[in-house]
Amino acid sequence: MTDPHPAANHPQAQRLSSTPAPDPTMAGQNLPTRNALIPPNIQTAPVGFDYTLNAIEDASLAGYARDIQNLEAQHTHLAEQAEREGFDPAHIRQLERLNAALSAATRDAARGGLDQTDIDASYRAGRDGVFWHERPGARYLGRIEQLSTELAAARAEAAQVTTERDRLETDLVAATNAKTELERQVARMQGEVLDKWMTRDIVDFARNPYPSAAVGPEAAVTQPDIPVVVAEGGEPAAGQVIGEAIGAVIPDGTSTDWSPSGATVAPSQQAAGPSAGPVA
Repeated sequence: MTDPHPAANHPQAQRLSSTPAPDPTMAGQNLPTRNALIPPNIQTAPVGFDYTLNAIEDASLAGYARDIQNLEAQHTHLAEQAEREGFDPAHIRQLERLNAALSAATRDAARGGLDQTDIDASYRAGRDGVFWHERPGARYLGRIEQLSTELAAARAEAAQVTTERDRLETDLVAATNAKTELERQVARMQGEVLDKWMTRDIVDFARNPYPSAAVGPEAAVTQPDIPVVVAEGGEPAAGQVIGEAIGAVIPDGTSTDWSPSGATVAPSQQAAGPSAGPVA
């Protein structure tokens, strides 16, 4: 395959050939003037065109260019190896197979719509022993393939992040529901415990209104036999309380006989206590 120069025959190249070449010394000097002619919102607006269909076509064209460059690069490396080690039938057969595959790939690329410029650029890069992944001969197709690969990887990573976020949100909802259920159970248990305590206190109070006092037979306290002074008619004498108070404060052995005028000691108390007489 010869090395054509397709750029000279390109329509755009022919159109530019009739245009006077710009003066390198004037490059960039009229840039502010050109920018002033375009509204800023248009000058810096991002590209909004949908390249979905073009991306499919570009990927197909890049595949053609890749095949051409890799086949020719492999042919170059194998030929160099054969020159160093000596040609043998195995080398020759392999070189022939590579040539046949390269011719078929070139025809498929032309039929698939790959521009002749990209076909030639890919061939020349392969002839230099450079594989496609090292430096694509078709520069823009290589760049498009690289960006498309990075975009696909970014989308896959974003999808993975979205999936992980959804999982975390689901776990958060489940944890929140579990927390709410635990709080409900704790509140219910607290209510049950409080009800039990209140019920127990009510029952205990009903059984013993005064918890500090003993109940039952053991609560009976033996009181000393104190003569009950009664007045005529069997009613307790009014001075009985005074006599009991005096007996509580006067030491033992001191006479405490005292009764109000006209009072007598009750018969049931005569044997147990001292007799009461009139106050002198």
